[in-house]
Amino acid sequence: MGARLKRVVLKIGGSILFSEKSLSEQVDALNQEFCGCQVFVVVGGGEVIEAMRQLHRFRPELDMGWIHWECVRLLDSTFAISRQTAPSWEPIETSDQLSGLLASEREGIFLVRVQSFYHSSMGRALIDATKPETAQNPEVQLVESWDTTTDAIAWYLAWKISAQEVYLLKSCEWSEGASLGIEELEKLAEAGVVDRELPRLSRIAPEIRIRIRSAAT
Repeated sequence: MGARLKRVVLKIGGSILFSEKSLSEQVDALNQEFCGCQVFVVVGGGEVIEAMRQLHRFRPELDMGWIHWECVRLLDSTFAISRQTAPSWEPIETSDQLSGLLASEREGIFLVRVQSFYHSSMGRALIDATKPETAQNPEVQLVESWDTTTDAIAWYLAWKISAQEVYLLKSCEWSEGASLGIEELEKLAEAGVVDRELPRLSRIAPEIRIRIRSAAT
C-alpha cells in the first residue's frame, strides 16, 4: 500500500467572490504546491455573513446560538456560487460523499459544503469518534459566537480529516512565510486578520500547520 495523499484544507475568504479573478484562477497559483494532494476547499460567507453581523448589532436580543447556526446554513449560498464559478472543482455536499472521498485517496481539489461536516443536528461537541484521545475533550467544540468564523470551521475540518495543513486565502496583503505559531495567531486575531477561535484551536492540535496566503492583486 502506498503512502497516503497529503490532505490540505484551503479556506477562501468570501470577499474573494467579489474579486476580478475567478476562484479557480486564485488557486491556480498554488496548484504546483498542491500537486499530489487532496485539497478540501471551504468558502467563507463574505457580505452574506456581514449582513447577519449588522442585523445582530441592531437586534442584540437575538440568540447568538441561533445566529451562529443560521450563518452556517447561509454558507450554502457561497458554496452554490462557488460551484458556478469553479466548475472544475468536484462538489462534496454530504457527509457520505466526504467519507467516500477520504477512503478513495483521490488527488484533486474538492469544494466542500460546510454542512457536510458541521451542522447543528450533530450536537455541540461534533467529536470524531475515530479519535478516542479527544473524544471527551470539550475544547474541540467551536464557540457559537462571532469569535468563530470559517477560519475556525476550516481548522475543524482539518482536525476531523487529519489534514496536515490549513491555508487561509485572504484578500489582505500578506508576506509569504512559514506556518504561524500560536503567539503570531493571537496577534493576528487581535488585529482581526483571523478569528479569535483559531489560536485556541491551534493549541489543541499544534501539528496542524496554519498558513496565510494573499489573494490581493
